[in-house]
Amino acid sequence: MSMANDTSQASSGDFDAPAQCVPDPVQSVLYVSPGRTSSSPFSGAGTETNYQLPDGSIASNLAPPSSWRPAQATAAELALYGFPARPLAGAALYAWNAVYGALPAGFDAASGLCSRTGVYNAPTLANWSAVEDYAPGAGTFKTAEGTFIDPFWHAACAHASAQSIWAGLGGDSKYTSSTRLDQAGVDTNQSGLNNSQPFFEYVNQDPSTGVLTGVPEQDFTSWYVQTGDTVHVYVNYSSSNGGTLTFRVTDGTHSTPVVVTGKSGFYDGYTAETANERPMAPVTDLNKVNGSWYYLRQGSQPNGPNNYTDWTKMMANGFTMTGATYAHRYINMQFQKANGDFDTLLANPTAVSSSANTYSDKWDSCS
Repeated sequence: MSMANDTSQASSGDFDAPAQCVPDPVQSVLYVSPGRTSSSPFSGAGTETNYQLPDGSIASNLAPPSSWRPAQATAAELALYGFPARPLAGAALYAWNAVYGALPAGFDAASGLCSRTGVYNAPTLANWSAVEDYAPGAGTFKTAEGTFIDPFWHAACAHASAQSIWAGLGGDSKYTSSTRLDQAGVDTNQSGLNNSQPFFEYVNQDPSTGVLTGVPEQDFTSWYVQTGDTVHVYVNYSSSNGGTLTFRVTDGTHSTPVVVTGKSGFYDGYTAETANERPMAPVTDLNKVNGSWYYLRQGSQPNGPNNYTDWTKMMANGFTMTGATYAHRYINMQFQKANGDFDTLLANPTAVSSSANTYSDKWDSCS
């Protein structure tokens, strides 16, 4: 059923939206500045909008004042609004400025949130292709981030339709007895195959039972990533407040953060990765091909006929991913049949260029 050579134009009719995105209710709106929080607006305040997630947790979206810019912010302001700290000098400062220092005053930080019931971007079995740093001990990795160009999808596979591109912490049961995963990125399973919506997710899947806890894909509803946009995704964990997760998705005019506390049970820190994936949907006959287990489908030709999604600036704990600091491996996406065997190679990462810190994920086949 492969359509790898199909170059027909994709449209919203070519793909499935497997579940409606249910708005996460607003619990409160607060006005904040370093050292001050109020229920009423005040001069120089940013806005903290708190949403209730499906598991009962509160997700805080933090938007600075309209005149505020990261390049001119204090360290306390950056921390308040969920930005990574500004490095002091060198290549790290250059990379930070390229992503955050270039944001204009009035960039879009606020966003509504909605929950895509039953859709999980959980890297289980064979549904992802990635570059991964790993360590022998829990808690090693606190930050994962990377930059990619959102690809153009020329066509959809015949049997389903979505793809997600993300950076994350954990999720690989090769190193732990559970798959605790914290991730942020973009996913195409909604308003058109070439309109990707930013999302975040935290999830834990028991490998022996398949039971998932946490929240399914939580989408930012106020803006889309468009084909050709340069996107940076950032995921951070700290042990404060029972485990604080910070997710941020940034393009040239948007940089939206979400902060969730009390999530130590969804973090292990064994791995950091940048990945391309077929998101998981609820297990129904619609998710199977010829009787075999399957995931939501991918478009067949990102970035034109070469089938590549291009990554740059991949970092784990602030160090270049696949550099000398940590061990690393490359993960291939393969079709898994009903009997558990793997056959067709669906996607694979190229080797990371050590000089340029880049790699490409190549989509090989639909099925």
